[in-house]
Amino acid sequence: MELTLFINLFVGNIFLSTGFSKCFNLIVFEEAMTQFTNFRNPKFIWFISRAVVVMEISCGGLLICSIFYKVAAILLMVLLAIFSVLIVFHLNKKTNLTCHCGGALGNEAIHIGIPVRNLILIIGLLFAIIAPEIPFILQLWFEIEHLKIWLLTELLVLCLLVTYYFSLKLNALTRG
Repeated sequence: MELTLFINLFVGNIFLSTGFSKCFNLIVFEEAMTQFTNFRNPKFIWFISRAVVVMEISCGGLLICSIFYKVAAILLMVLLAIFSVLIVFHLNKKTNLTCHCGGALGNEAIHIGIPVRNLILIIGLLFAIIAPEIPFILQLWFEIEHLKIWLLTELLVLCLLVTYYFSLKLNALTRG
């Protein structure tokens, strides 16, 4: 249960941070979507970019609360796979683009590490899907031991994500 909870909290917090970060820079994300997909219809890009943001925030929240988390995990795996294919496509074309992942994942030039990171997240989500069920957050309020585990795991996840984010920023500063 603890590993599934860790994965759900880890991936859920990642997608909450990326979704909210895109909310504050929606125009920039729309431009990135235009570059990545080569779609030129502004209404379609408007719809897709908002759908991605809503999916990231809602699925991230569902993973954190452990409510319908298997459905949320499947949707996020599809989203990660689509973006990974687009990134690999642009890497093969040697296109100079910024990922605009946002949140804890940062905004950096695309490189092979991004699809690898996405693959690791997909494997984690796949594990969360096939692992035994975990209680959802409202059930935890009545079982103090499970609530303690949830809170400690959430704190650990947030510390890891903040460390990862700052290591990305430090790497960007040292590169130039």
